[in-house]
Amino acid sequence: MRQSSCATSSCAWQRRRPIVSRSIRVLLEVRTPYRLDWTVEALRRVPTNPVDVMTAQGCYMREFSDGNGTTIVEVTQPRRDAIDIRLSGSAAKRHLQTVAMMLGANVDLRDWYRRVRAFPWLARLARDLRGLKPPRYPELWETLCHGIVFQQLSIVAAAAIMQRFVVRFSTPVANGKIRLY
Repeated sequence: MRQSSCATSSCAWQRRRPIVSRSIRVLLEVRTPYRLDWTVEALRRVPTNPVDVMTAQGCYMREFSDGNGTTIVEVTQPRRDAIDIRLSGSAAKRHLQTVAMMLGANVDLRDWYRRVRAFPWLARLARDLRGLKPPRYPELWETLCHGIVFQQLSIVAAAAIMQRFVVRFSTPVANGKIRLY
């Protein structure tokens, strides 16, 4: 499991839109077993995903924008039973539950683990990926866009289409060399 810190205070955010400086930080207990790195990789699908970013240091980053402004999210896993969520921006508090839901923090897979024992090949896979939680998209719109685009012949083709769409119709927020859409 990758562990690191990516504190907002150490990030020099460059923005096209001003962000009201409100921030919150929560150490959220998660239902174990839990692996932030694997859960984010499942959410991202491919490393070129410009929306859900995982840094080499193990920090998950994402931007939320709406009529109230922009919120930047940074999540790390300092302990096996907790994730550290930092949100900065005008609607930081409003996005806390969304981030916890997206990352499957409270998903209980005990029944699923019990049911897959009857299928040896699936039980092995479940054991090897223990800690991966089923991620969710934050809004219905994003879910529908991915549901349509990822019906392509390959995940690489779908990811390329989604990346072009996001980059074309979003305004990026940059943190050094990392751009969040």
